Amino acid sequence: PLGGALLRHSLSVFNELCSGVTVVQAPSRPSEIVSSGAELLHSATVRIILREPVADHFPALSELQFVKLRTELYATLARLLFLNAKSLTQRPLLQRRPRKPPPSAV
Repeated sequence: PLGGALLRHSLSVFNELCSGVTVVQAPSRPSEIVSSGAELLHSATVRIILREPVADHFPALSELQFVKLRTELYATLARLLFLNAKSLTQRPLLQRRPRKPPPSAV
């Protein structure tokens, strides 16, 4: 059906956007690699989808014929979540501090 083809193509585009990488070159700075997935995390729409149950936004994915597409969507969303978790641990304020040794018993 037409709806299935539209879902398949839309999910394919979303998946490609989440996994894409671009090299940005500027004359005054060194080249920089930018992840389009990281850029998508700034999108209000993507944040809503990550926060709320997917079934609320995509009820068609609950149908048996779209189980594979739902699994693919969850895999793409998981990739974004892990990308977000990785970026959070790289921030200086959120990095783990070295543990202090316990006070020695005298």
